[in-house]
Amino acid sequence: MRYLLLSMLFATLFSLPTGSVAEEAPLRLELSIPRSTYLGGKATLQILVRNMTSREVDFDAPPGGMRAEAHYRLTFCHEDGRIVPLTAYGRALNQQSLGPDDPANNFVIGGSSMIVHLAPEEFFRETIELGDIFQIDEAGRYEVTIEREFPTQPAAGTIKSNTLTMTVH
Repeated sequence: MRYLLLSMLFATLFSLPTGSVAEEAPLRLELSIPRSTYLGGKATLQILVRNMTSREVDFDAPPGGMRAEAHYRLTFCHEDGRIVPLTAYGRALNQQSLGPDDPANNFVIGGSSMIVHLAPEEFFRETIELGDIFQIDEAGRYEVTIEREFPTQPAAGTIKSNTLTMTVH
């Protein structure tokens, strides 16, 4: 009996997690968007990339916030889960041509990047106009999230944003 209790004690001690608790992601994506807009109105998504570490973090971004959407994977759907169709520009961004006559073939997606240096707790602001990428042609409630791949340390990996809801009247 004593042997059984000792072996259970050792098994418990050695099966406890070792090391520190998992660290929070080094960068956080924080979104904001107007709570509501009208059909044909602006739906500007504000993105804050915030450094959550105690050291400087570097990443690439388009100069002046131009074409920020090229760096993100956006999910924009109706409240019931239906994906909102892409505009021609949105299809070009996602390399989803509908055929040789698709206007998406007329867009050239590219451009230069700059390196952003974020000190601890600093943030970098970017904007994306959702109406340029998605066909927002139906009233209702919509949800948006974004993801971004950060290839360099200490922020390496994919980071996902919070989910926001917007109503279109």
